[in-house]
Order: sequence, then structure tokens, then C-alpha cells
Amino acid sequence: MATANGTVPAYCSERCFRADVRDRRRAREYGTKLTPGRRHAVFERDNWACQICGEPVNRAAQVPQHDAPTVDDFLALARGGAHGKENWATAHFICNSMKRDVQLTLRVVPRGRREIGG
Repeated sequence: MATANGTVPAYCSERCFRADVRDRRRAREYGTKLTPGRRHAVFERDNWACQICGEPVNRAAQVPQHDAPTVDDFLALARGGAHGKENWATAHFICNSMKRDVQLTLRVVPRGRREIGG
């Protein structure tokens, strides 16, 4: 997908562009940036398992593939959650999208996975 001048756009859609702008603004406001290294550290900490459904994420998948790994704010920023590693968890793209800003309870279970309930 190339633009009229032959360059490849940085974003797949206007929606993705707006989401990235929003995420960068939040990072500036909260003083915490979710860098690729920090993102990878969250995935490693959570054993590459979705902390919403408990199933493994596909390490090779990329958003918008349903099984792509994403970082979720368990307590949504919109509901007063912190933007930091203590509030970040691995989630499938589809699980994270379906959860939206719903608050879930969370507890650590054996094998490093977290179990949630509504």
C-alpha cells in the first residue's frame, strides 16, 4: 500500500494514527513511555500468556491479528489506573479490544499466570 508519491504510510489507517497520537500523549502526561524493550519485558514477565483468557499469545503475530500480543492497562487509564509496569499485562489483541475499559479483578495463580473475573 503506497501513497501517491510512492512512500509507504506509517499507519494502516487514520484510526491507528489517532490511537498512536493518544498513546504518545498519555505517555507524556504520565511520564512513562511503553518502549519496545518495556513491552518485551512485560511479555516475558507474563510468560507470553494472555492475562485475560490465559492462552499463549502468538509471538510472531502483529496487530490487528487476533492472537497478537499487546500490553493492557488492567485498571484502565480512563478509570484512574496508573500508566506503569505494575498496571501493564500481556493480552491478545482481540481480548484487549473486547475488554475495553471494563475493570476486572486480578489474582496471581500458579505458573506465573494471572486469573481474572468480572
